[in-house]
Amino acid sequence: MKVRAIPMVHRLLMSQAWIEDQRGQGLVELALVGLALALILAGVLDLGRAYFAYIAMADAAAEGAAYGAAFPDKSEGEIKDRVVGASGGLVSIERDMVVVDRDAETITVIVTYNHTLLTPFLQAIVGGDTIALRQRAAQQILH
Repeated sequence: MKVRAIPMVHRLLMSQAWIEDQRGQGLVELALVGLALALILAGVLDLGRAYFAYIAMADAAAEGAAYGAAFPDKSEGEIKDRVVGASGGLVSIERDMVVVDRDAETITVIVTYNHTLLTPFLQAIVGGDTIALRQRAAQQILH
C-alpha cells in the first residue's frame, strides 16, 4: 500500500486559511513598487525640466548673438534686452544673468541660469537644490 504525500501537501497549501493569509500581498507589493516608480518618474520629469531650461538658454543666447552680429551698433543693454525677451515661457532669464563680450570680429553672449530641482533625491545626488546651467553663443559680426 502506497501513501501519496503530494496530494496531501497540495491540499494543505491550498487550504482556505493559507489563501486568506495571502489576500493583502498584492496590494503591499503594488504600494512598494508604485512608490519606487513614482520616485523615478519624478526624477525623470525634473531632469526633463532642466534639459528644457538648457535648450531655452541656448536659444536665447543664440538670439542675442545673432542680433548683436546683425546690428553691431546696438548697445550691450539692447542685446541683453533681446536675450531676456527671447527667454519667455517657463525659463525666465534676467539681465544680470547675461554677459555680452565683443571684439572686432565676433560677439559672444553667455547666459547663466540657476535651475531649481524639485525632487529631494536629485537634490541629494547633486548636493543642493539648484544646478548652475551655462550656455554660450558666438557669431561673427557682419560689417
